[in-house]
Amino acid sequence: MTSWVGSIAYDQRGNWEICKRESLFGSNTRTALGVRAGDELFIWGSQQGWLGRCRATADARPPQGVEQVPWPDPERYTALIPMEVIDEPRSAVEMSGYELQRTVGIGTVRLPQFPRIDVVAADRLTDLLSAGPRAQLTAPPTLARVEMPTLEGRRGELLAALGQLRVDRQLGSPAPYQQLVLLWSTVRAVEGGERVNNFSDVRDELRALLAPFAVGNTRPDPELPWFALRNSGWWQFFGDVSEAERRGGRDFVRRLDPAAGLSAEVFRLVRSDDVFRGAAVQVLSEPLRQHPQWSQIASLVHRSANAAGAVPQPDLVLPSPLIAVELDGPIATGGVYDRDHIHDVARREGLPPGNRMSGITVVGNQLSIFWNPYKALYANRWIDEPMEFAYSGEGSNGDQDESTGGNKALIEHETSGDPVSVFIKTRRDGSAWKAMGPFVVVGHTRGVSDGLDGIPRSDLQFRLVAEDRAAVPALDLPAVPVPTPPRQHSEDELWAALERAGQTGDRRRATVTSRNRRVSDPLKTAYVLERANRYGGTCELCGQHPGWVGEDGRTHLQAHHIDADIDLVDWIAALCGTCHDRMHHDRDRAELPAALLTTVRRRQRERGRPVRAKSFVGHPKL
Repeated sequence: MTSWVGSIAYDQRGNWEICKRESLFGSNTRTALGVRAGDELFIWGSQQGWLGRCRATADARPPQGVEQVPWPDPERYTALIPMEVIDEPRSAVEMSGYELQRTVGIGTVRLPQFPRIDVVAADRLTDLLSAGPRAQLTAPPTLARVEMPTLEGRRGELLAALGQLRVDRQLGSPAPYQQLVLLWSTVRAVEGGERVNNFSDVRDELRALLAPFAVGNTRPDPELPWFALRNSGWWQFFGDVSEAERRGGRDFVRRLDPAAGLSAEVFRLVRSDDVFRGAAVQVLSEPLRQHPQWSQIASLVHRSANAAGAVPQPDLVLPSPLIAVELDGPIATGGVYDRDHIHDVARREGLPPGNRMSGITVVGNQLSIFWNPYKALYANRWIDEPMEFAYSGEGSNGDQDESTGGNKALIEHETSGDPVSVFIKTRRDGSAWKAMGPFVVVGHTRGVSDGLDGIPRSDLQFRLVAEDRAAVPALDLPAVPVPTPPRQHSEDELWAALERAGQTGDRRRATVTSRNRRVSDPLKTAYVLERANRYGGTCELCGQHPGWVGEDGRTHLQAHHIDADIDLVDWIAALCGTCHDRMHHDRDRAELPAALLTTVRRRQRERGRPVRAKSFVGHPKL
């Protein structure tokens, strides 16, 4: 998808209404003929500001006659773009030349040239037009029709702030996505859900929630209200806001997966104060009541019993709080706790509370693991429940680094033998974490898995064993999904991952050691084995099929480093078990590497991959 900026001259400002009526935009520049169906189009009105965001519904085309052009002076137009309006503020969003250059990266002189803009600039404009904080975009819901008790003090301030929350508009119709997200968060809170979630954990649920409220043919992006609510006192947003402003809201959320949720104060009030919760729900639901999909919201909040003491709601029922965990007292093995409480205990004692969203974090003075088995990550699985388990390293995308963050801390504990506190989530939707006691990190390995972005990467997998097996509490988790084994990656996917990681040819020595053994990059060995499978799954030394397949259904070959000190894909071969033994124990093994290297280099060239082995022609071991 490409993003473009179209402009309307001030003396032709009435053309915007014609554009909306005809679902058509026109330009007198031939550049506009490059617009394709699905592209974004931001409309700038000279001496007015930003008028709206549109989407091309068909490819741009030249007019076949003046009768096809609905605007005055039809002979001026060289391109017609069928489109639909996605976002339109109540009044044009003014912007100075300096702001325009800073926000979009183009000066006013370029506006009539129908310029393209990059994804960062497009996301900034999308955020501004669909969820921005400017006063002229605000359309607060009226509370006049809602009868509810007067709330004083801090509760009244929070309710008043809620009443000022922006109601988005698209195609002239309300699209109150921020209100929907807050209603959804309120229901999760009173049902015992987590206060804060990473966006990726709830993205699909939010997308399904917002979909019935789409305006036109545009599917709502839940990233936008997730980011836009950061300015509300009802919302706590975890992330570098300056980085978010630079990237643009939608792109920032997609790339960095920030955590967010109700503020701690609001979370406490909606769970414990029926009157406050009922009043808040009325304010949030006001912009939705006349929407034809209102029944969708009624269904959302009718899934539990009515909250006692709440403000009467004829068609809206919120569940009462479900608190099945301990909210105070010390942390003890076998207890089940709200995660906020686990961190608050450390804070009240003047110790570091830790990162409430991280799976590996220091709480107080103790390194802790928080394992959510309902995410069904294959790397996080029991080896011997509940005594021993495997746990994934830290990092959602890209190679997981041994030298930073929680990964470094776990490796340090593996070396020192110091225990790690383990907490396991005991239900899918509730904030209920069982303290399993101390576990010891007994080892770690590297493997290959997909990041959240779907791209193969090298990952870390730690193995932990209970320090005192007799003291480990019983664990009975209801309906835990079975983790899906990692998918098999193609040779092209693995090569692309190596290129992105810069690991296709720069690293010449496998200097990392663990327990007196050399460690190779698993992406490289996976690539080498898959390369051999592209050639029929035969050994790269003897040329024969090994005669059996592994559990993954593929020919069983073993990766062999032609030189143990060189970790390059054109110095690693795929061998059958017999030839692998031969490379290590044959009395003539000194004569074998040259022939093997020739085969590997030929296959690399045939696959269009660079060959760097020629740099080592004079290698003393060949």
